[in-house]
Amino acid sequence: MTRYGFLLSACLLACGPSPAEAPSGGEGQSDSVAEPKLDAPEDGTSSSSNGNDGCTEVVEGDLEVNDASDLDWLRAVREVHGVLTITELSGHAHLEFLGCLESVQGLWIKDTTNLRSLAGLGRLKTLERGLSVSGNASLETLRGLDSLESIGGGGVSVLDNPELSRLELESPRDIGYFRLGSYECDGYGPDAAALPRGDNPKLSRLDGFEKVEKVSGFVVEGQSAFSSTETIVDVLSRREPSPDGGLPDIRFHLNPVLGQDELDAVFRTLGLEDEFEPTPGVVCENQDDDNKCPCKGGE
Repeated sequence: MTRYGFLLSACLLACGPSPAEAPSGGEGQSDSVAEPKLDAPEDGTSSSSNGNDGCTEVVEGDLEVNDASDLDWLRAVREVHGVLTITELSGHAHLEFLGCLESVQGLWIKDTTNLRSLAGLGRLKTLERGLSVSGNASLETLRGLDSLESIGGGGVSVLDNPELSRLELESPRDIGYFRLGSYECDGYGPDAAALPRGDNPKLSRLDGFEKVEKVSGFVVEGQSAFSSTETIVDVLSRREPSPDGGLPDIRFHLNPVLGQDELDAVFRTLGLEDEFEPTPGVVCENQDDDNKCPCKGGE
């Protein structure tokens, strides 16, 4: 199969949202990184380990952090053998009370009120089940993950953060599958309309990612200010080849100020010719195209 075929096959399989894969950020959706129902650990789910830096606690299982959490105890947590969810937190602009945290399977940050950055997570090294950031009213940047080396599993999902203007993910080498926003349909069939969801209205481009060499795809959907693919082009130009020779899954949907020149630069970087036209649904309803985004009925 040609490299054109790999891209088209991947995109055809993935085009259009489905209940199983559309991330949260709008009503009736589920995150591309499936969010579990989490509770704070019961008594006996954490253990202590010897350490002279005060970072002694290990949580066996998932952990939820909110305004009712014991922050003094959290300051000693070094590992979470599950998903850490930070939700409905209103009293903190940063996460300094998680300064000991080095290891966690997945990180979900959602529906916080005053959180402005991820400062405080400077020791965190890996996220095997991905990073999801959604619905944070004051979040301005993802800066703070200074030691993060890889984001596996569900990759990165960023939705519905009204003040987010910078990503500043400077350290990861592997970001997995990156999703910015989403869309859903108001019905099925030829008359159905695609509706943007999960807008980050102050984010005009991706930044950071200077060390990224591994990525399985970029999806940018429903972003009202997104206008530059420069960072995406940079990442794709230095990425490690896929073991099966396939190309990353690339989709741009419903981005009203994202021009054709920016899209062409992405496909040229993938080795596709200037005259190449992506299959409908791969690129649709951006600034300069009239391709209607697909709204296919399910079974």
